Amino acid sequence: MGIETKKLTYKNREVFYRLNGSSKDTALVLIHGLAGDSRLYHNQLKFFAPFFKVIAIDLPGHGISESEAVSSLDLYSDDVAEVLSREEIKSLI
Repeated sequence: MGIETKKLTYKNREVFYRLNGSSKDTALVLIHGLAGDSRLYHNQLKFFAPFFKVIAIDLPGHGISESEAVSSLDLYSDDVAEVLSREEIKSLI
């Protein structure tokens, strides 16, 4: 399995994330900092895929995810929670 770029529409905007691995037990979720996006985790997406389902998210206003005029930690956490829900993640690191 290779790295996939996926998107979901949530609250009238598109949220993008990268996914690799197929573990049904645990997901490794990678969240970038202020000036980053999911591309920062290309090597980690490949390295950890045999052990976990690896997810790297483009937070709102970063990478190719859309943003509202004002981003906030609540907005970021809502998007992360929605990605985890859509991917049916029950356990994560």
